[in-house]
Amino acid sequence: VGTITFTQPVASIQLVADGSTIYVGVLDSAGNYSVYKSFTQMGNTIEGVTQAKILVKSGATNAVVMYLKSNAVYLAELNGGTWKNNSTFNRLKNNINNTTVNYREFNALFASNGSLVIIAVDNTSDYTGYKFIYSSSYQNTHAAKMDKHMSKIALAEKSNTLYLGFANRNVEG
Repeated sequence: VGTITFTQPVASIQLVADGSTIYVGVLDSAGNYSVYKSFTQMGNTIEGVTQAKILVKSGATNAVVMYLKSNAVYLAELNGGTWKNNSTFNRLKNNINNTTVNYREFNALFASNGSLVIIAVDNTSDYTGYKFIYSSSYQNTHAAKMDKHMSKIALAEKSNTLYLGFANRNVEG
């Protein structure tokens, strides 16, 4: 049991357990994202964030952070006490036609085979969803447009089967 104190109102909290380690991710109302490992802050605070997610790969020493900032999705790793963007991943691009897309939301997970799976929804009025699969070394191996009118993405994986849920924004009342 531990306590973490904040000076800004909390916008969201995420808990991730990996064996005997618990990670806590906190996004405050000012857009500051902090990660705690066993209630001790890991690295610096990432500023200007609108959404973030802690990801833990099986067998990894530390978690990584995927976050949305200025309509772009980034992947940060702890390096010398500082969260630094992974240079191989750089920022999530729409690799279907090699253009950069502005995103409004994402969800991601590490599959049991070590691949990084990301579902992201663009910032257009039709809320187009894209799926991306990256190798364990963050090389893009698959990218595809999925569907329009997607929001509130939920992801799960078991035995390399991916489960996806989302709200369809094109529901007639």
